[in-house]
Amino acid sequence: MRSTDPTRKRVQCLERELTQTGKAIERLLAAYQEGLLGIEQLRERMPMLRQRERSIRTELQAIADQTPSCFDPVPSVEISAQNKTNHSSN
Repeated sequence: MRSTDPTRKRVQCLERELTQTGKAIERLLAAYQEGLLGIEQLRERMPMLRQRERSIRTELQAIADQTPSCFDPVPSVEISAQNKTNHSSN
């Protein structure tokens, strides 16, 4: 169990980074839409953020594949399973 503590901490850190990266993308798009940022600046900055997002997701997926117990159940999976149950009972 002790061996998963560092893994859990890493997952939490990655999830925070993913949230921060998502917010940075949203802020960048909002600045562009409000005319505060030109298209060239958007094109320059967005690829770095998207790459960071992909990198974080890839690392999270690798950890999930190795140690699924470090992750809380994904709500969309639970909802999907619930929908299947509801549809099969009809």
